[in-house]
Amino acid sequence: MPPGWNFAGGQIRIQDKQGRRAIELVGVQGTAATLPPVVLKDPFFLEVEVEFPQKNAGIDVQLYGKENRFLYLTLDADAKVMLHSSLPIARAKDWQPEKVNRFRLERRGTEFVVKINGEQVEKGTFLHLKGDFDRVQVGMGYKDQNSSSPRIHAVTVGH
Repeated sequence: MPPGWNFAGGQIRIQDKQGRRAIELVGVQGTAATLPPVVLKDPFFLEVEVEFPQKNAGIDVQLYGKENRFLYLTLDADAKVMLHSSLPIARAKDWQPEKVNRFRLERRGTEFVVKINGEQVEKGTFLHLKGDFDRVQVGMGYKDQNSSSPRIHAVTVGH
């Protein structure tokens, strides 16, 4: 398990796939992990390297801050992205099915941009989200037992 990650439930394992380590679910259909404490000051980015071996799976990223500041972001195996549930679902064109893809959130002020493999797929301005975020959760899941777990290869944050 990555140092400092706290999983809320469910079993995970670290798998070595094609020379890269990845977190995946074992015997459960979903879990979430709180990452080690970090303060995301404006501007920042958060990037997840993820692979979906099959359809019917997804990940989500949740950012929390003081004064009930909250941002929610999802990505599924069909390359559909949803930013903060108030914007329509966008689909990435530069998606590579069954390969490792980079899912990136960038923030500048109240503007949030989502990119997949460098391609901008979503953008939103949220005036109520001024200020820092101080907690990050990453969730992963799949719909049924005929599906398989997404694999998270890396999570990177920076300014």
